Amino acid sequence: KQKTAYEIGVRLVGTEMCIRDSKEEIDNEAGTGAVYVEGKTWTARSSDGTVLPIGTRVIAERMEGVKLYVKPEPISSTRQS
Repeated sequence: KQKTAYEIGVRLVGTEMCIRDSKEEIDNEAGTGAVYVEGKTWTARSSDGTVLPIGTRVIAERMEGVKLYVKPEPISSTRQS
């Protein structure tokens, strides 16, 4: 049985990803933004309304419909040099 978008999306909550395979930043007011994860492109929105530029590492907080709501990854969890 093929999984539904909802079943896949729920699994993504808590997952870290990067806005790098998108051609546009996540901007709720402009209605733009997407993330590419697990072979699929998901419409993405900022959980707190902050504009998130391409290259930002984010964490999926929740899913509403087929949109993933993301927040910037905390600085403390990024790689250390």
